[in-house]
Amino acid sequence: MLGRYLSRALAATRVSDWRLILHRHLMNVVVKAIHLFDWRLIEVSNPHRIGHLCVEVDCYLKDMILRGTLPGKIFMVRTDLGFANDTVATYLSTYVRIFRGRFLQDCFKLAGLYVSATVRTHPYAVAMYKTAACYDVYSRWGQRAPLFRLSRRDMRFGEAQLHRLGVPKDAWFVCVHAREPGYSPTDEAWHSYRNMDVEDYDLAIKEITARGGWCIRMGDATMKPIRPRANVVDYARSEMKSARMDVFLGARCRFFLGCASGPIAIATMFGRPAAVVNMAPLAAAYAFSVNDVAIPQRVRFADGRLPAFEEIMAHGTANFRLTEEFERRGITLVKASPEEIRDLVVEMIERVEARAEYTPEDEDRQQRFRALFREGHYAYKAGSRIGRDFLRKYMTD
Repeated sequence: MLGRYLSRALAATRVSDWRLILHRHLMNVVVKAIHLFDWRLIEVSNPHRIGHLCVEVDCYLKDMILRGTLPGKIFMVRTDLGFANDTVATYLSTYVRIFRGRFLQDCFKLAGLYVSATVRTHPYAVAMYKTAACYDVYSRWGQRAPLFRLSRRDMRFGEAQLHRLGVPKDAWFVCVHAREPGYSPTDEAWHSYRNMDVEDYDLAIKEITARGGWCIRMGDATMKPIRPRANVVDYARSEMKSARMDVFLGARCRFFLGCASGPIAIATMFGRPAAVVNMAPLAAAYAFSVNDVAIPQRVRFADGRLPAFEEIMAHGTANFRLTEEFERRGITLVKASPEEIRDLVVEMIERVEARAEYTPEDEDRQQRFRALFREGHYAYKAGSRIGRDFLRKYMTD
């Protein structure tokens, strides 16, 4: 079919601009294929942000697989801002063909399918003041294998880089990330409530290194230096920082210790568990995967009270998404203490080693906390867990 159109286009060069004719015939070929082979064009909300790039595409693919409706071919157009991580984009291309320019979008429009055959993946993660679809998808996906695995080439690359960073061969490591304001100053005023001090991980890092593990600090060069200590690498500020190495570390860590910020999504995409602290608002208390554990920030009202979870979840505060919303109502978010973070890490280590123990009272607390979530709450239908010791401390009987 393509050869026939090309022949016609070349034959027409005597009477018109052959480039224009070729372009038009190619568009006709693509339009026919869109109709015939069930092609889809996906639009990611913020492909220049690592969390959205990973979660939205990963969830779309898993959702379609679970529904048995995976399209014949999926395309994504590279935006002017590019991708947050080109290595992640390369892995996505296993399932998604990535185009530069507007040619493909024009073809969908010519086919009259730009609206019906274009999928906006925003509902999986953006979901302003409503439920994010990613939680239901990850819950239904359960313990199935991840869609993405490191290539042998990237494995060799990453292991060589780890050696250069001083990490012994076969040593286990944990990725550690604390959100700071330097990465995206243009919208920092909206999301500053998600920031935290990396030194709040101090006791957790001690716990990991005392058990023989290593901690690899993730992030970017704008972050403040982490305090030097044994078995800790400030990779974020090192000369070996790269998009490719970011993916390797997230995909190979024993688990990812992070906060309400995008880098944890690399681990999720590659099937690694995450221990996530300082989740906020409370309606977003849960991490993504069924293997994750998380603890939220608590809320202090303007009158100084620390309300119970039940009161917060019945209040509009539960779904606030911008710093100014909390500030306007005099609400303070209370970060997890170093001790609470350490306890969450101990639980995650026990889970990874298949020796975590939960009492009937622990399971009752989990169920009562989960029952506070309704349609419209951001993390409704999440299949992950809230930290055991956190609920022992704050979930009233």
